Amino acid sequence: MEQARLRACTPNDIDGVIALERQWEQEDIAYGDFNPMSREAYVAILDRFPAYFLVAESDGQLVGYIHASVQRNNPVEVIPAHEPYVAIEDIYVQPGYRDRDIGGALLERIFEVAWQEGIQRFIVGTLSKETDRILKFYRSHGFTPWRYGSLSEHKVVTMTTQRFTAIVAKEDSRTYIAIPFNPNEVWGVKQRHHITGSINGCTIRGSLGSDGSQYFLPLGAAWRRDNGVEAGAEVEVVLTPEGPQVDALAADILAALESEPEARAFFESLATFYRNGYIRWIESAKRPETRSAPIAEMLSLLKAGKKQR
Repeated sequence: MEQARLRACTPNDIDGVIALERQWEQEDIAYGDFNPMSREAYVAILDRFPAYFLVAESDGQLVGYIHASVQRNNPVEVIPAHEPYVAIEDIYVQPGYRDRDIGGALLERIFEVAWQEGIQRFIVGTLSKETDRILKFYRSHGFTPWRYGSLSEHKVVTMTTQRFTAIVAKEDSRTYIAIPFNPNEVWGVKQRHHITGSINGCTIRGSLGSDGSQYFLPLGAAWRRDNGVEAGAEVEVVLTPEGPQVDALAADILAALESEPEARAFFESLATFYRNGYIRWIESAKRPETRSAPIAEMLSLLKAGKKQR
């Protein structure tokens, strides 16, 4: 089996895309009524957003596709009204090819197209019955849950990864990168923002600092030496919140933290190691009736300022 090739969709591919959509319908893996699109509708989508309609091909046949749209005057509550965003409309890969991360590759290619056009925000909805698997997939590509609806509604996620170009600044003994966005608006209000990502492709982890008016990412001397990054350099930065995010947690844990703002604020300020410790402890209890006790104890510990059990 040859490696799948990703390429732009052409009018000659439309029949193959329709065949994949029919296969998707037959799998019966989504809630609600499946409403297949007509050939004319696909042609119109390709005509309007050609750069955002991609297919995956293996051994001469289509095995997957993705299409998305650019939204400039269609505001949603989690994206500032003045910012354009890309809506992932459909993404599908044949079952026999899903262990090859073709879906992830298609998604990342869409990100690249959008970033070249200066678009940083993305949303996607799903009606999949395989909610845990789908959310795990999207989380692995920088998305976080936004809202859960009923079975007849989309469960929507919005991308949290931020990509930008910056100049490495130096003031006295401090070397840092200024953050060109407000992380409280993009990632939610937190006492401390722990991040992971890359600078010029070099992995970085840490927490953002603030002087009251500007957030910044400190760059230690050892990290700069090991990665060849000096003050004054122009760098490509990719940042995302590190570790489990509250809105992405299991429903019972999320509800508990939302009911105790003080506990939630302290949980979100913790480093990934400690947040993971609490979550692993609760997840070790599989049945709902055995989860309530550790959840209650976690809230008590968090309100007392305890990092761990």
